[in-house]
Amino acid sequence: MNSVNFNRHRPPILRVPLFDKDETVLHVTLPTVDLQEELRAYSGNFNSLMGGDDEDTRVALWDLAARLMSCNRNWRQITPEQLRKTYHLDEEDLVVFFHQYVDFVKGVEDEKN
Repeated sequence: MNSVNFNRHRPPILRVPLFDKDETVLHVTLPTVDLQEELRAYSGNFNSLMGGDDEDTRVALWDLAARLMSCNRNWRQITPEQLRKTYHLDEEDLVVFFHQYVDFVKGVEDEKN
């Protein structure tokens, strides 16, 4: 008898509960290779970059967070403005997200090896 085990074929997800009236929970998946490279470029410096004086870098990090969260099984596209206004995230929240997301990606990579 043939069968399909969806547990084996479902990609890993990171649950990301958000602060909106609907209590949205994104099921974020692994990023594209390009997004992984961009994430690695900032990795380890999130605290100092978000708290620094370089406005362009902070804008880029808000954009990166939105694009990473847009890789989700909910089929939602997220914008930096939504992160701030709809979901009420601040810079500290983004730093927490980035650290958790990096751990998530590393964990999946470690499982494959």
